[in-house]
Amino acid sequence: FFQAEDGIRDGTVTGVQTCALPISPLSDTLGHVAAKGGAFAREREAQGSGDERYSRDQSQRAHLINGLLPTLHVARALQQWGAPQLRAYDDTARRLFIAGHILHDYLKLPGVEQQLETAGFDYQRAVGPAQMPLLEEILRNWCRELGLDRFLEPAGGVEAYLHDLIYIACNTQTRWGTLRNLSLLPRLRLLPAQRALAEQLSRLADLVAYVARTPVAAGAHPGIQRELATLSNGMARLTCHHVSEIRGVLTNLIHNAALKALASPQRVPLLFAPSGVVYLEHKQAPAPPSVQVVAQETVQVVRETARRALQLTPRGMQRDGKGIKYAAYYPL
Repeated sequence: FFQAEDGIRDGTVTGVQTCALPISPLSDTLGHVAAKGGAFAREREAQGSGDERYSRDQSQRAHLINGLLPTLHVARALQQWGAPQLRAYDDTARRLFIAGHILHDYLKLPGVEQQLETAGFDYQRAVGPAQMPLLEEILRNWCRELGLDRFLEPAGGVEAYLHDLIYIACNTQTRWGTLRNLSLLPRLRLLPAQRALAEQLSRLADLVAYVARTPVAAGAHPGIQRELATLSNGMARLTCHHVSEIRGVLTNLIHNAALKALASPQRVPLLFAPSGVVYLEHKQAPAPPSVQVVAQETVQVVRETARRALQLTPRGMQRDGKGIKYAAYYPL
């Protein structure tokens, strides 16, 4: 994954090549660990409050990457647009955000919850001095296990930023387990602005991975919009286009036409789904085109696609004993 993320920043690397880059050991370790299912789902079911959604949960690897990649695009776009808070965004802040976010669900890492419970840790209470040595050791070991030690070497290494990692990991979520008592973290090294930025990016990534189920849900979720407003100083928001029905290849052509019609340096495609696309939009972006404009653009895309397909298989209509045959795309 770390190589993949660096590859995405290289304009010569295509999406297919990026996806093919190695993501082990993150993949090997977390590819089969449920982000919210597994033991959690079984426990909820035993309590009589099970939810069918948990049985269809994503893996922890998928949860992390589904949040990290779009949030990295958000950070780069906001930096290019001159958002004041992103002045603190450099390679060190980027690496600490990625590593801290990967560790934010440390309670779900294999064996960690039992270790912390033995030490008197309760995720509904804040971390105290008695748990800090064990928490440091657990995160130190998992940095090594997941390859984060190598990823953080250019920034100075795990040990140099261990307390920053703990801060980001513990404060990504706001409901429980937060760690705001900085006296427990005397070795914080990031500048305050960088540490706050990494925390906010990690929280946005967590929201995007969990609540952005559809393009409409992503654009309307108050938590996502609130984090974006804070990060961008009110400069950016999420918007989307979506279709009400999915009709195979025709839906792809409609999406391509909508992307073309909505194209703007101030409107960045961020998330792609079967039913639509989520955009990061600058507040000064031009108004989106009307549905009629997108419809006309779709007609042109269909014509051009059908023309190219028919040139490759130059067969029009022909009749045989079973009826009329025609080339692919001819009905379009």
